[in-house]
Amino acid sequence: MTERAQPDGRRAAAHSALMVTLIAARPLVWDEDPLSLPVTVYGVLVLLGCGAAVLETALGSRTWRWGRLSALVAGLILWLGLAAWRSPLPIVGWGLWSGIALNGALGLYLLQVLPARRGMALAALGAGLLGEVLISALQWPWVLPAMARAQQAGQLRIVPQALQGSLAERIANGGLFGTFTQANALAGYLLVAVPPLAVAGYQARGLARALALATVALAALVFIGTSSKGADIAAAAALLGTWWWRRWPWRWPVVALAALGVGVALLSPGIHRALHDSASVRVGYWDGACALVRERPVLGYGLGSFGEQFPRVTPEWASYSNQVHCEVLAAAAETGLPGALALLALLVALLLPRMRATTTTTNATTAPLLTPSPTTLAGAAPILPRWAPWAVGGGILYLELLGLLNANTGWWPGSNQLVAGLPLIEMGWWLAIAVLIGLAAYRMRALAPLEAACRIAVAAVVLHCLVDFDWHAGGITGTVIVVWLLAQPAASDGEPDRDLAMRPRGWRLQALLLAAGVLGSLALVGAVQPSLGRLRDAHQIVDDAQLLTQPGLDRGQALAALAHCSELAGEAMPDDATFRQPQDMKLQLNRCLLAGLQLAHPDPELQTRILVLLPPGAERLPVSMRLRQVRPSSALVAREVALDQVSVAAAQEAVGDAPGVRSAWQAALDAMRAAVDLAPHDLAVRSDLADLLGQAARHLPDAAERFHGEAQMQVQYIAQHHDLVDPSNRP
Repeated sequence: MTERAQPDGRRAAAHSALMVTLIAARPLVWDEDPLSLPVTVYGVLVLLGCGAAVLETALGSRTWRWGRLSALVAGLILWLGLAAWRSPLPIVGWGLWSGIALNGALGLYLLQVLPARRGMALAALGAGLLGEVLISALQWPWVLPAMARAQQAGQLRIVPQALQGSLAERIANGGLFGTFTQANALAGYLLVAVPPLAVAGYQARGLARALALATVALAALVFIGTSSKGADIAAAAALLGTWWWRRWPWRWPVVALAALGVGVALLSPGIHRALHDSASVRVGYWDGACALVRERPVLGYGLGSFGEQFPRVTPEWASYSNQVHCEVLAAAAETGLPGALALLALLVALLLPRMRATTTTTNATTAPLLTPSPTTLAGAAPILPRWAPWAVGGGILYLELLGLLNANTGWWPGSNQLVAGLPLIEMGWWLAIAVLIGLAAYRMRALAPLEAACRIAVAAVVLHCLVDFDWHAGGITGTVIVVWLLAQPAASDGEPDRDLAMRPRGWRLQALLLAAGVLGSLALVGAVQPSLGRLRDAHQIVDDAQLLTQPGLDRGQALAALAHCSELAGEAMPDDATFRQPQDMKLQLNRCLLAGLQLAHPDPELQTRILVLLPPGAERLPVSMRLRQVRPSSALVAREVALDQVSVAAAQEAVGDAPGVRSAWQAALDAMRAAVDLAPHDLAVRSDLADLLGQAARHLPDAAERFHGEAQMQVQYIAQHHDLVDPSNRP
């Protein structure tokens, strides 16, 4: 007996609760940070769901669903695993890969359980959307003003350097970003989540309809608030393209009117300038990515390596970015052309229609958008048992209590008030889920419009990923999986869709391999937790150290932060009276940072962040030299090595070791020249080299003339190129 025939069984109930929880919470677990405990919990839940589905298949109580697209995704994940193995930043590379693999496992699980629960999945999608837009809408009156005050008070300095420019831009422009930390990523999520709920809300009745349409209206306002030009273009192109391709009525007038509107908009100087600026920035990124593809066309430089390599190949006028802003080009640069072709094939497959194996009364490929049809949602969508809202709401609250929502909002500068109000947000979200889940209890008046809306949503996010990095956000990728499955035509009662739901040849071997993969993944998650715990401590040490540099920090706050930092580093905290001078606290903090370097050993990027916080000297030289070998393409690491060698030269000069002084100065200059070669258009690095050459000329008089000449060349280069480079690359 299939699961569809016994909807009230305990097994079906457990799958329903798990599926809705995973879909509704997907926007919050958006970045797949391997150090985040909520991400680990979410991954374990996905693996448990997959394991249960595999076990049920082995016992004969489930028909296994597996298709050609599943094989393509599996092959892509394996190829990306090889790219993660070659990544110069292991935590970044394997973090990206684990997020992609997690979404693959989520898709596999949903492929087994979602077709019989399409209404429930749609309600869960709406619940997740409602939570996201409520958080985003609060940023207008609450978070953005608090962030502006934090910026004026200097608190923005405690945010990682890579986010400071983006945060400052948001504060200046008022762009909303929700839990995604990037306005464009929030816009990408809205592109894929809003269209299905809009059509479902139109088709629903009563309170469910009112709440769904209110959520869509609020989401539309938030979408405008993101100020994402690429998302606007992608949404319009997807709608018009679908309208034309499906031969909906009035396609000629609609397309002509849209073209006229685009032409009029481009006549506006403000719109033209904004589009030109956005496009020119991306052209710089794409130029650098193409240069990397030409260097390593087959294997690429490793997953997550673009930010490491980009300064070396960036055009002179381009600004720095650690993302390509085009997923296909990013795949080509980081994983090679095979990975890019596999991703391109996946994107095309997502856009292609899927044909039903059984005959139905409605042709989903040609039906008008809102024409009623006798086809009902999921063929035989059961009325939900009365426990469903409570189970779903409880599942969401359980994940939030583990810190999902706090982990995605607590890092905002000035967001303490919002975090304090989380219980109210959680309660409101829980009630909203209880109502939205009622959508599944209604039979939709037409299935074809929902499928068309889902296809528009998938097409929009596919187009958007060509000008942004949507697929780096697990929350977007997971939502695309849900919407794509909702877009598939429903099978008739008791008859699985043969193209989508099938038991392939050798399914027992596949089930065995999948079971081994699930068990192995669970064992791996448990094995790496101690190392990840040490990395979390190292991250917290960095946060405490940056907090201690914040202006206006009183003595009590500073001592509390230092005590916490010492506890994490395993350093004894002296009595408060010991810290008579600020320098005493600085010495204690340096000891903590040195201990943090050891904790962060598996993560070269985190070690580099700690290295920058420590004063140059012989104590950190072994670490900087090791990082120079691990990150040979990093100009920042080469610069830190140069500064360490300068300190070593000063120590050698103090003891009268002339050969040691010469050797240290030569090593410092070589390292700084290497930094210039790795970031040739960063004029700040060239300025550092000119200063270092001037110092070397004073300490090595016999080479002073040569050093002065080289320094003068750097000064002239800076003057000639100052107005040509991006402002972020100026001294």
